[in-house]
Amino acid sequence: MIPTSAPDCPKGIFSSSSEAKLRFRRSPNASEIRLPGQPRVIGRTLGAALWVLSTSSIPLGYAGEQRETFSTDPFASNTPAWSVTGDPDLFRWNSGSHQLEVTWDSSRSNSFCVWPLERKVSASDAFSFGWTLTLRDAGARDPIRRTNVLQVSIALVQQARLPDGYPLRTKAGRAKDLLDFSFFPLADYGPFGRAAYISPVAFGENTAGYSFGNPYDLADGVPHPILCTWDPADRRMRTTVEGVESVAPTDPPLPVTDTFNVDAFAIVVWNETLTPSDSLIAHGAIDDVVIHLPDPPVRLLRFEFSTRTVRFDTQTSFRYQLEASGDLVHWNSTGISVLGSGAELAIRDSREALFLEQFYRIRAIPSP
Repeated sequence: MIPTSAPDCPKGIFSSSSEAKLRFRRSPNASEIRLPGQPRVIGRTLGAALWVLSTSSIPLGYAGEQRETFSTDPFASNTPAWSVTGDPDLFRWNSGSHQLEVTWDSSRSNSFCVWPLERKVSASDAFSFGWTLTLRDAGARDPIRRTNVLQVSIALVQQARLPDGYPLRTKAGRAKDLLDFSFFPLADYGPFGRAAYISPVAFGENTAGYSFGNPYDLADGVPHPILCTWDPADRRMRTTVEGVESVAPTDPPLPVTDTFNVDAFAIVVWNETLTPSDSLIAHGAIDDVVIHLPDPPVRLLRFEFSTRTVRFDTQTSFRYQLEASGDLVHWNSTGISVLGSGAELAIRDSREALFLEQFYRIRAIPSP
């Protein structure tokens, strides 16, 4: 039996921050290669040999967008698209309005309603995440003892850090791998005055960019389309509300020596005990969540059997290396890594040894 997967190549989330592994399989009639979602690519017969290029990534036909309209129950046991870490009572699907109803109650534990991304993204990627937020009410839960107001928070997070790896966002070095949209309801915020504020923040591993002091009130009962966009060129997050960029971008830019790795969209309820005088009670609904993700580092993969050459389209922000294995466990480089040009790249296995059977993969390494 020829293996088509291995412990080193599990099916799962594509990670542009570490490596890209793409797969194709030679069809049993040994006359063509089929790529998921791609046109046929004709190959040359190699007797009875079966060739596999392993993958832990998304299919090559990946479209770059994932959308949630809540037309069906996101928590349905047969196909659960969403999950909750923390208090599940804070999140409820409304089958009539096709919305996800949320209670931001800061007396509860840190809670995350999570929708996994189809691939991880880092600071070197261009991407955006948007949704429509409708609030019914929002304010301090305990206006006598905890007069300051916590934020209504929607973010991109790293699932491996849930739930305890995210303290209430405060300063760089405590929160990591977090892109957070925060709405602070109307209250007295000391030097900022009495107002409502939108305050996005982008946390890397060791640094952060903030956007404070953006007066903006999200009126109750009104659907507010919100979009957060990460720009890898200037390494800032920009936020638009109702199609207008009325919020300053995060600042300072995330240094090129720092990055984040996030793999899920999350509606976040922060616990108030992490702060000395803040609280929040808010009720509202989320719908029409849209994530725009970058193209995979490797596209339109082709393999030439006669020359053992892999051809594929590249991105300029990655270096590419062809690796080979005889057992899908032990992998070796076939040569030096090559910087992508944005066009087609051909990498040939030029080793002179003869192989009864060989497996190949492309490793894509982010290049600063």
